[in-house]
Amino acid sequence: MVKEISQKIYKDTFLVVISNVINYASTFVLAVFISRMLGVDVLGQFTYIFAFTAILSVITDFGFSTLLVRKVNEDRSNANNYIKKINLFKFIVGVVSVLILLIIIYFTSNSNFNLTFSAGIAAVIPKAIQLTYESSIRALLNQLVPAMIKSINSLIQLVIAYYLIFSKFHLFEILLMILLMEILTAIVFRYVNHALWKKQIGNISHAGKISLNGMRSLLKESSAFFGNSFLALSIPRITIIILGYISSAFAVGVFSAGFRFANGIGLISGALFNSYYPVMSHSETTNETKYELSKKFILYAFGAGFIAAIALFFLSNFLIDFTFKIEEAKPVLKILAFSVIPILVYTILISYLFSVHKERFMLVLYSIIWAVNIILSTILISAHNYIGAAIATIIVEYTLMITLLVKFYSLNYKKITNNLTVTTKAT
Repeated sequence: MVKEISQKIYKDTFLVVISNVINYASTFVLAVFISRMLGVDVLGQFTYIFAFTAILSVITDFGFSTLLVRKVNEDRSNANNYIKKINLFKFIVGVVSVLILLIIIYFTSNSNFNLTFSAGIAAVIPKAIQLTYESSIRALLNQLVPAMIKSINSLIQLVIAYYLIFSKFHLFEILLMILLMEILTAIVFRYVNHALWKKQIGNISHAGKISLNGMRSLLKESSAFFGNSFLALSIPRITIIILGYISSAFAVGVFSAGFRFANGIGLISGALFNSYYPVMSHSETTNETKYELSKKFILYAFGAGFIAAIALFFLSNFLIDFTFKIEEAKPVLKILAFSVIPILVYTILISYLFSVHKERFMLVLYSIIWAVNIILSTILISAHNYIGAAIATIIVEYTLMITLLVKFYSLNYKKITNNLTVTTKAT
């Protein structure tokens, strides 16, 4: 059983890794284009905008993308009603959140930046809708289709962005193009999701009104996932925002150059979560199987992370020279290289803890880590600028990994102890 599931996870993870490589490479190459053709300051603005976008995307999603996988596995006949409710909520919250943020920026930023910022931030709404359909498709244990759609979207964006940059267009036009492409991709996801579910269960139920009580129930369940997602994704972005506030756009650009290489491990960690968590949450996967699989994959994750970290450390000078050509980013990458180990390891741990309904524990832990990160980042950035941001990131990542490892083994130690006690009494 464990071997069969492992093979399924390997296959699905590989498919999503390929997609993530294309998506991340497209964004990475776009950042290089911006840095070389438009300057480090514009790269800083691009990174700054997407730091806000990442946080706002989590708020708009509200944990529903993770919850949907669980709900659909529990009640597949009601999948369409879940999707309708969730997307309506995301659209309303997305519009309101974007408007509030734009009003705040309007009164705190210069007018030349407002329009560019607006184009970048607005993309969170179609992206949130995409996530709903993507989660719905992944609940069917279909990793290939959403991976293909996202890859095609990324490649088209890169080609158009290349044309815009070399045609002397500015950051606003690039972000506007991205917004339009995300809207189109959301539409494609909608029709593909409908076709796949119709093939899976035949006629899809469209019955049922979106009641307030039904939404309250979903919101209650998703709130813990939202808290975890918001805190997890906002931790590194808040470091970037603090760096931009305390220092400058140049410092953000320097940190971004190193961070993008280290953050590339998300190609694997994101793929691993997308393929691992649906298996963990599947009704046919027993608790014993979950534990054995997780022990196995924790070791694999640590080994892969160690190899990747060493490679990044020794290749840091070459990688920066070959791409961004920002001398100051080399020591940043050398430090951040070792963040890939905890990122891979806690991807497995989080998937497992979510599957055994420990999201409340995760919420408390992330709240503490989030607060510690703000304090650490403020102190270290004030003292060491972008180097301080890198050091704060490393401390936070390892603290999170160690805490989750302790929780994982303590949970299963209690289970083993209880089972031995029951067996002894029975004897």
